[in-house]
Parts: sequence; structure tokens; C-alpha cells
Amino acid sequence: MINDRFRCAAEDRAAQQACMGVRVGYEEIGERLMELRKIAWDRYHARALWSTPVHATYAAMRAVAGALRDYGDLEAAYLAAAILREIEARTGRAA
Repeated sequence: MINDRFRCAAEDRAAQQACMGVRVGYEEIGERLMELRKIAWDRYHARALWSTPVHATYAAMRAVAGALRDYGDLEAAYLAAAILREIEARTGRAA
């Protein structure tokens, strides 16, 4: 279960798709990535993240960053860069 502080449009989308078996997967990605995930989904879900997995995992966050770069505006690109920097800091692997 997710902390209400990090609940965002990704969970709402998963709830809408529950009839198709969509369940949100969670990894321990840390508070900063969860904050960035919330920002990304709440600001860009319909515009840039329409085909992106809703999971709170490193793989899904890399997909979020890619979608933000491909379909978002300049602020989305900066958000994508912040996401990728945080993933690299936490995992030691660049995206």
C-alpha cells in the first residue's frame, strides 16, 4: 500500500484499469523518487504518460523519464533529468 502523501494519478489510472488486471507494483525506490513520480503523474499523466506503466519501480520510472522527454514540455524534460539522476544515485546505474 502506498503512503497517502505519494498517492497520485498513477494509482487513479490503475484503479480505472483494475478490471483489466492492472495492479500497481512497488519497489523501495525512496522518498525522493516517489515525490518525483507524484509530480510527474499529477502534472503530465494525460499529456505525456498516457502509455507509461503506473508502477513505482526503477524500470517504470525510467519509462516515465523517457515519456516526459518525448512528449512533455521543457519543464518535463528537467523533471525527467531529475528522475534519471535520482535513479543513478540510488542504483549506481545510469539510465
